[in-house]
Amino acid sequence: MRQIIYGPICMLQDPRFVKYDSALDKWYLDENAVNIEFCAVANAGATGIRLLPWGVWAGHPYGVKSQFQPYVLNADCTAFNLGAFNDWYFPIVKRVIEIANTYGLKVWWAWGDNCQFSGAYRKWSPWSNNTQGIGSFYETAAYSYFSKWIQKCRTEFAGLNVAWAWGNEVNNPGMRALAEACIFPILNQFDPKEMTYGASMKDAPYLGPGEYSGNAGMLDTLKGMVGTVFGDKVKLAIWKEVHGVGGKGYPKVPNRLDQALSWWARSVNNGIRIWLSDDGTKDGDSECDVAFDGARPSAERWAEIVKIALKYENDFTFEHLPQDESPAGLPCQVKTLKAIYKAVYGKDPVEKYHYDPPVPPEPPEPPTPPPVDCKCSYWLEKGGDGKRDWTRWFKCLFGGEKRCK
Repeated sequence: MRQIIYGPICMLQDPRFVKYDSALDKWYLDENAVNIEFCAVANAGATGIRLLPWGVWAGHPYGVKSQFQPYVLNADCTAFNLGAFNDWYFPIVKRVIEIANTYGLKVWWAWGDNCQFSGAYRKWSPWSNNTQGIGSFYETAAYSYFSKWIQKCRTEFAGLNVAWAWGNEVNNPGMRALAEACIFPILNQFDPKEMTYGASMKDAPYLGPGEYSGNAGMLDTLKGMVGTVFGDKVKLAIWKEVHGVGGKGYPKVPNRLDQALSWWARSVNNGIRIWLSDDGTKDGDSECDVAFDGARPSAERWAEIVKIALKYENDFTFEHLPQDESPAGLPCQVKTLKAIYKAVYGKDPVEKYHYDPPVPPEPPEPPTPPPVDCKCSYWLEKGGDGKRDWTRWFKCLFGGEKRCK
């Protein structure tokens, strides 16, 4: 199995797509922008999208009200109530998923994101700034709310083409207990092939060619726990995520791609499913996918990565996250995805989808003024004073002003 995932994981904080109208205190979706993005990447060969449920890193010009998220605010709009969902979040998210599905894109939805707990950004996270006094979803007090959140997502997204990530980079030690309390009780209700562990592979000491010591950290911990409780078939079916691919020294060894392949990849498929992502890569070689804090791997480097991986028979997912998330950066993302596709299948992707942005209506023609009836003789009709204006009639005969009705 081969998947090509495009990861605009922070789309739901991006004002290009999700907009807040402060005057109306209302959120709305720019469907045109979403269609343009998803149509382009689907035609470039992507088969799926990965999304976080919210991002905390955008500007907040109106305080906590500026945060797109699923919970009701308290009375003074300073904190979130984990016990009540608002009425606008899920309709917008569902529409994003529906648009993605229109272009054949499966949406990989992350239940939790570890990155939101960084420093001052915690203020904007419902899991840290809430009326319940909870500091993160790793706390025991959060488990009931996290379980309700998972169930709410399942219910709201029923019938849509959605798969599930336990989280994004949930490498915190607390993930073990969270998984046991909130995910294990319902795990058998899901197709394990439609899940990722959410934790990502940690760096391990390099011992020499093909040898790395230790293990993958929380990723291997979760895998081992699933194997013990649910068996090897389930534990192998869930995707193992490797972030930071294409940077951190690549192509020199050691690097994260080499580490993952040396541990898990085999010439005969051993059942381990490997998700290779450039999420977090800041020292890539792209000249177009660049932001203030670094660059992603170039299209050419991604093609190299794919060819190295496909020497093995494992199932692979190749995920590219945009570094430049502006509209100007979209051609660069398309180029990278096309390179991945061609490296996987040996040919260019076929453009199967078309989207025509709505054309604004033409402004209406100004109304035609009614015809004006003007004659010299009208001066001889009696006015309001009962008199005829002989003087103006006479002047009119010689080019003066006519009287109009």
